[in-house]
Amino acid sequence: MQALIDHYRAELRAGRLAFQHCKQCGRSQAFLRPFCADCGSDRVTWRIAGGRGTVASLSVVHRAPTPEFRDRIPYAILLVDLEEGLRVMTHGQPDLSIGCPVRLTTHALGEQYLLWGDPL
Repeated sequence: MQALIDHYRAELRAGRLAFQHCKQCGRSQAFLRPFCADCGSDRVTWRIAGGRGTVASLSVVHRAPTPEFRDRIPYAILLVDLEEGLRVMTHGQPDLSIGCPVRLTTHALGEQYLLWGDPL
């Protein structure tokens, strides 16, 4: 499992959003697993998302969960439906609303890289 996490994080550092795709049933999944959550196959490969999607839900955060987030508040936690058919969680501007088109980018926060939804 650690190898999957390391690969995902390396892609984020490179500015790409990686997701898994099952060669057997064709399903894509955003949550990392060594198998397909739909059919159970281990024939899972990596793909790169284009990064475009639509805000499906959001919640605005006014209190920093850790000191690293203090300079970012307020910000929104978004659920974004990507064009590839996946739903991912990301951060974004607090003035976004449901239905807004966004493009996902990556931003460094200390040693981590986070997804960020910018309005289109």
